This record gives sequence, C-alpha cells and structure tokens, in this order.
Amino acid sequence: MIAETRILSKFLSILALLLTFLGFQGVASAEVSEEVKTTEYNFTEAMNHHISDNYNWDFGMLGHLELPRILYTSTTGLKFYPSTTAAIADGWIEAHHLDEEAVHGALLAPSAKVLIEDIEAGQHNSTKKSEEEMDIIKTHKPLDLSITRNVLYLFFAFFILVFVFSAVAKGYSKNKGKAPKGIQSFFEPIVVYIRDEVAIPNLGHKNYARYMPLLLTLFFFIWFLDMMGLTPFSANVTGNIAVTLSLSLFSLVAILASSNKHFWAHTLNPPGVPLAVKFILVPVELLGIVIKPIALTIRLFANISAGHIMIIGLFSLIFIFGESGKQAMLGHSIGIFSTLFVLCISLLELFVAILQAFVFTLLTAVFIGQAIEEPEHHH
Repeated sequence: MIAETRILSKFLSILALLLTFLGFQGVASAEVSEEVKTTEYNFTEAMNHHISDNYNWDFGMLGHLELPRILYTSTTGLKFYPSTTAAIADGWIEAHHLDEEAVHGALLAPSAKVLIEDIEAGQHNSTKKSEEEMDIIKTHKPLDLSITRNVLYLFFAFFILVFVFSAVAKGYSKNKGKAPKGIQSFFEPIVVYIRDEVAIPNLGHKNYARYMPLLLTLFFFIWFLDMMGLTPFSANVTGNIAVTLSLSLFSLVAILASSNKHFWAHTLNPPGVPLAVKFILVPVELLGIVIKPIALTIRLFANISAGHIMIIGLFSLIFIFGESGKQAMLGHSIGIFSTLFVLCISLLELFVAILQAFVFTLLTAVFIGQAIEEPEHHH
C-alpha cells in the first residue's frame, strides 16, 4: 500500500509540474498577445514544423541549434559550413522565400543572386516571374549533403545501439554459463522472444540463425528511433517516409537475395493454374514483390506520424481555445484536459513504438520465409 501511495504521489507531482508549465505558457502567451493582437495560432504550420525534417535542432523556448551544411556544385566544389547562417554569409542564397514547398533552410548557389534580385525588383510580369523562380530553383539548387535533424538522430540511434549492445555482448562473455545480470537481463528476453516467436516459426530451425542479425537490427533500430521520437526536442525520424522507405528497401534486398528457384518458379509460372489465368496472375505476383516494401513503408510511417499529430493536436487546443493568449483563462481550463489526454496518448505511444518495431520485423521475417520456402513445405 505504501508503494502504491508513493507511485500515485510521484504521478500527481509530475502532473502538477506539467500544469504549472502550461500556466506559465499561458501567461507568456497573454503577454505576447498584448503586443501582437493579430497573431493567430496556425495548427497546420505547427504540425508541419514538428513532423517535417529541417536543418535546425529545436529546443522550444530555449532557441535552436543550426546544423552543419555540406553543399556541392560543379563550380564551387564541396563546401562545408558549421551552420546555415555561415553558408549564407559566404554567398549562398536562401531558397525558402522563392519556393513555398522548399524545405526550411534550402539554399541556392551564389550564382543565382543576380537573377533573384532582378525578380524581386519587379522587372518581370507575374507569369514570367513564377516561371523564372522555378527555373532558379531547378538550375541553381546545389547537391545538399547536409546533416538534417533526422540524420542527427539516426547517428544518435546508431551510437546508442552500439554502446548498449556492446555492453550486452560483454555481459555474455563475462557471465558465460551464468544467469544474466544488469542490462543483459533486460534485453535477453526480448532477443529470445524475437528468436522463438518471429524467426523460427517463419524461417525454420535450419535458416533462422542466418537472419537473426538482420531481424534484431531492424527491431531495435526502429524501436529506439520510435522511443527517441517521444522525447522532448527530438526528431520524428520514423515518421519520415524517406527513412521508412530506406528500411523497407533493406528488407526487399534481403527478400530478393534469399529467394530460391521455387519462389521464382511459383511467381513466374504458378502451378495448377490455367494458361489464360496466368496472364493475369503473374503480373499480380510480380506486383506483390514491389507492394511488400511499400506496405512496410506506409504502415510504419503512418502509425508513427498519426501519434505525433494527435499529441500536437491536443496541445494545440490550448492555443486555439485561448486564441493565442487573448482568452488565457479558457486556455488554462482546456490545458488541464489536454494535458491529461496527452499523458494517455503518450503512454499509448510507448506501446505503439515497440508494436510497430515488432510488426515491421515480423512482416520482414514472413516475406523472407516465403522467399526461402522449399517445395515440400509449400501449400
């Protein structure tokens, strides 16, 4: 009973801190609104800013850290800058004001400066102006090898995984033949579960060990990225479709590299099917090979993005009902309920994080199992 009371006390303390923080936010919003009465909260802009990638690492009210820029053109060669500001100071041009769809921080080559100045001086009619703007974007955009916020968190996840599993491997070598201890005891049940419930049932006892490194890497890499995305000032990495597509392509390569003659014979010449039907079935089977990574991509991307959007939407109710500080008391009242809902959704997101990592790993194992299936096991 004492233990439960302590847990409840800690929970209420955390909740009180969150509500106090929201109260300070409401007061700050009210003070700002006195100066800028016309400012309105834009939910779409806030959502896009959170879930999209950019060249800054945001820390909320504390400001942001500009990330390094690595740019290449045939005339300037490879250029490295510690920040976007440093690149602009060296002559590179901000592209954001020309192209509404440009990612925040996108740059153009210095040689585009004269053309931009001509357009901004109004020397061209509106139709020609828009055409020339697009020409500038297309012809003067450098090859951008910069580190974005998502790339930064990919590196974070990589180093954390190396550190954690180096400690786990060291634990196995030190405690060989003994019960697991420390961090090893936390991860061992997860590894065993992936082996016994994912790898062996879908790949068989003869093949599962060969694919365990791939399956474990996918599972822990996605899980760690999902969990990191729930931390403050983080990046929505697995909510970026380019990242989920890249992970899915690794799965596709593994599927195709593992496929045997029986798989391709069944795909290109389905047994027991009339010839007329084969003309329909074979393209569908070939299309299914491409659809598999697409399904993996969209499933992970959509589920993780949906959770982030829900949390942003619930927090946005505070500013929408508070009218960006004009109705501070209403904002405070909504803030209490929004915070409770956000806490519930955040707890659910902890489950979704590991669930989506598991589903991605499971489907990869299923697809590989179909590719390596032997004729005698085929139904």
